[in-house]
Amino acid sequence: MINVPDRLLCISLIREAVQSGCRLVKACEELGLSLRTFQRWARDGEAVRADGRTTTERPAPRNKLSEAERQQILEVANSAEFASLPPSQIVPSLADRGVYLASESSFYRVLRSASQQHHRGRARQPSARVVTSHCATAPNQVWSWDITWMPAAIKGKYYYWYMVLDVFSRKIVGHEVQEAESAELAALLMRRASLAEGLAGRPLVLHSDSNNVSTSFSTARPATAVVGLPESLVPRSVPDGLTLTLIDLICCPSPDPSAGREHRTARFHLAAACDPRRA
Repeated sequence: MINVPDRLLCISLIREAVQSGCRLVKACEELGLSLRTFQRWARDGEAVRADGRTTTERPAPRNKLSEAERQQILEVANSAEFASLPPSQIVPSLADRGVYLASESSFYRVLRSASQQHHRGRARQPSARVVTSHCATAPNQVWSWDITWMPAAIKGKYYYWYMVLDVFSRKIVGHEVQEAESAELAALLMRRASLAEGLAGRPLVLHSDSNNVSTSFSTARPATAVVGLPESLVPRSVPDGLTLTLIDLICCPSPDPSAGREHRTARFHLAAACDPRRA
């Protein structure tokens, strides 16, 4: 819809072009208007009418809710039975009893107009929290760890390789192979790695994915108390596939020769970590 000032500007430009010798139809086409539209705008001379769609008074719909019906909806929604339920549950509950007051969208609309369209129920209202992120600027600030299965000589039997990686230096600060997968063994590995790196009393962020052992390790108070380290499950600055890249290298004896720089760097640090001369 074009407002009145813009219509006046279009009429003046078209009339100026016509006075200069341009045809009226061509002048209207330059502004994207039809000849009929220009005639309708300029039929009252200098007085240009506004768009009738914005000034027309339309009658109310026949199915519009009355004030009594809107008040009844508010009373039902605020009753003790339905005070903790959203309209998506109120309307079906009433329908099971053979009662129909309004549609679900009408319930939402009436509650919104009454400033009651907020969190309903005894559950805690969802809140948008900023995702915590950690950026390692030096060694021993952010560690990442994971567990992978290693097939044994017996078919169906697997060993579990625990590995802890420093995100900044890509150094494997601790790794060992166990016969079981548990949070207690992970806690002992973290403790030995922290003692070997001299991190007693220093803050450290420990990153892991959301597997069962990692989750139980992060939520178990005895395990974190033994290690003395804070746990952060999903920091955004830590690549989730970094530890798995190193694990895949040792589990795959013949890696792709066209692997990228990250794989070559990982293989270098893996060889350095497994070198017995470093012990």
